[in-house]
Amino acid sequence: MGKPDLVSREYFRDPGRLADLLNAELFQGECRIRREDIRQRDPSEIRNLTEDTAICASLITRDYSGEIQIGLPEVARQIADYPLHLIEVREYPRLERFHSDLRYVFGFLQRDRRKEELYQYVTENRAVFSRLDGAAYQMIQVMSHSSGLLKEKEEYENEEGEIDMCQALLDMREECISIGKQLAKQVFQLWMAGKTEKEIAEICEISVEEVREILS
Repeated sequence: MGKPDLVSREYFRDPGRLADLLNAELFQGECRIRREDIRQRDPSEIRNLTEDTAICASLITRDYSGEIQIGLPEVARQIADYPLHLIEVREYPRLERFHSDLRYVFGFLQRDRRKEELYQYVTENRAVFSRLDGAAYQMIQVMSHSSGLLKEKEEYENEEGEIDMCQALLDMREECISIGKQLAKQVFQLWMAGKTEKEIAEICEISVEEVREILS
């Protein structure tokens, strides 16, 4: 199991978040399922899955299409076919239905490719992002396209265990600027050394278009 899976499982270990997610999807945000209605089940308790239907919420952060088919009939007969309810985080249109920090985790991830919009969103919601729950910060850290630039939560944790996402984002922005300057310097050095645009792109692991943009 990869780190994103482990982090998301820990995040949804809070029954309030899972109840919030189910209420948003099943009851248009009306709080019918309470946190006390959610309980963890020990896998050893489960003997046979004979229900006709089941609800399974799976968070994905990339496009998904298609279905899984099992080619061996003798195997397929032994595997229950339950509906799988997929939620595309970056395309989820009903954030207003959430009453927990799901609204802000999803909101962050929906904007993390548009940096200026992301900075504005975090600034507008500073009251939330300056005191973010540790599990929520880790969800953002591992799911974000900028995961490699976000530092570990301990860097921004206060005495109450809350995380200052605003400061983390400012530090990430400075890091991006620094990396951009280093990349531009490398591109110009290679160009001065007589390398072609294609060679520079391969060495720097960027596209030829990005090389041309830096040199223009």
